[in-house]
Amino acid sequence: MWGCIIAIAITFPLVFGWIHFETLPNNLDWYRAFLFGFQTFAFPIHSIFGFLIFHGLVRASIMVTGGVMLAMPRRMRDHGAAALQQFGEDFLPLILLFAISVTGLMLTASYT
Repeated sequence: MWGCIIAIAITFPLVFGWIHFETLPNNLDWYRAFLFGFQTFAFPIHSIFGFLIFHGLVRASIMVTGGVMLAMPRRMRDHGAAALQQFGEDFLPLILLFAISVTGLMLTASYT
């Protein structure tokens, strides 16, 4: 659950333009963060802080993948719930979460 919440908290502001990053005009090794169009802070690209910010979705996808791996065997072993389960409502969301998380991790691995 926390992986999904963190992913939503990172993705929505980026998609809607509430948060964006620009390099400083006189120093290309620093980024400046903008929140709703206002300058907030600047940080070095290759710092620990920069790494944590730019790899937030990676940490979220690792958490989601772990959660899916915990939930899937439980859904398969619980005989009481198995009688009421439907593929489209119980297994498909977990499969989609896993697929999205793994492909996101593969994208990160391919560009690094």
